[in-house]
Amino acid sequence: MTLKLDARALSLVDAKGVRKVQAGDYTLHVGGGQPKFAKTAAAILSVAGEVELPK
Repeated sequence: MTLKLDARALSLVDAKGVRKVQAGDYTLHVGGGQPKFAKTAAAILSVAGEVELPK
């Protein structure tokens, strides 16, 4: 399976309203429900660096 995620899909909006991708490790779950309540497949994503995105 291939799942393409762009920077916007991995971004957040901070308290000042700035959309950005932040560095860190993220766990992506794919499946039929929430990870604690359904079977899911998980993948760890590592993001190096930080970037602000246009609005």
